[in-house]
Amino acid sequence: MAAVCGCRDGVEEEERVKIVEMLVAAGADLETVNGAGGEVFAMAVRGGAREIMRLLVGARDGDQEEWTDEEIVASGR
Repeated sequence: MAAVCGCRDGVEEEERVKIVEMLVAAGADLETVNGAGGEVFAMAVRGGAREIMRLLVGARDGDQEEWTDEEIVASGR
């Protein structure tokens, strides 16, 4: 969740994308909810992390289809 929402000071989005890619490849639980009820994808949406949203959608759907930003946000995934 820290990689998705950018909770670490000084960590650029490009670095967070690489971290999320590694976590997804390692089988990270994409349905994790934090103590405040925040979901991983919702955190990416709030943070405006478009590339991370694409990674999460692709990992959940198991495909490499190209999604537009609007489709990703509208999907609620």
